[in-house]
Formats: sequence, structure tokens, C-alpha cells
Amino acid sequence: MDDIIANERDVQLLQTHGIIHNAIRSEKAVTELFRSLSKDVVLDPESSLDAVRKRLKMYCQKPWITWRANLIRTYFNNLGLYGLLWPPSSPWCSA
Repeated sequence: MDDIIANERDVQLLQTHGIIHNAIRSEKAVTELFRSLSKDVVLDPESSLDAVRKRLKMYCQKPWITWRANLIRTYFNNLGLYGLLWPPSSPWCSA
């Protein structure tokens, strides 16, 4: 379950898209709360959330995705082109 919210940036992203509502007002506190709630939770292998998590993990393991994410973060982050290159990548894929 730690794959869903790993850091404050994930909280901001989910909040921006209306997936979660942050009543605590601190992204770090929400991250800690989510980690403590999901500490020993195991997803049902038949659940749709587990299927999405597996697809996202497979997507992030592709070498060209890692290369592309690193390229965007390193060279295009401050040029205003980030929005043009954004759609195919995922914020949960780390380079």
C-alpha cells in the first residue's frame, strides 16, 4: 500500500486531482497518517486497486520510461515544456 502515497508530492498530486481531500493541511502529516494506516495491510489480489498498482509497477520498470523521466526532470523542468511532455509519464515512476 506504500505505492500509493510515498511522499508529500504524491499527496499534492492526489489532492490536485480531487482524489483525496486534505483536512489536516500538512502533506507530510497525511503521508505519515497513510503509512501508519496501511502498515500491515495487504491488498486483495482480485481488487481493482491491486490491478492498477501492478500495471503501474510494470510501466515504471520499462527502461525508456526511467530514461524519459530523468531527461524531463534534468533538462526540461524549468523550460515550460514540461506540460507538453507530461501525459505519457507517471509521477510515481522514479528515475
